[in-house]
Amino acid sequence: MPSFTDKLTVNGSEMEMYAAVPSGGTSPYPAVVIAFHVGGLDEFDKVMADRLAEAGYVAVVPDLFHRYTEEQLNGPRLERLGYLNDQDIIADMNAAVDFLVADSHVDSDRIGVTGFCMGGRIA
Repeated sequence: MPSFTDKLTVNGSEMEMYAAVPSGGTSPYPAVVIAFHVGGLDEFDKVMADRLAEAGYVAVVPDLFHRYTEEQLNGPRLERLGYLNDQDIIADMNAAVDFLVADSHVDSDRIGVTGFCMGGRIA
């Protein structure tokens, strides 16, 4: 199953996004945007995206912390929540959806959102 990291620009800030795509089946595929847990875009989220791709979905995980430095995010995990605001989260999630809609291999009528931990609230 192929996966890759792409970069999108959201309101002037470059956002990394992990993407996993099915290796078989026929496109267009349904798709899912994954809102990550408070730990940020990490191996757990990539595994979840890979599992969705194995099940026949295109899955993307946008890095919602892209506006902040490693130094800012190095403190206690729950303090990271203080950096996020709903307006930026919505812009980032919409950019991920727009990325999927623009891909001819994605069925734009079948795009969902899921999340883990803090990502559940976002979803």
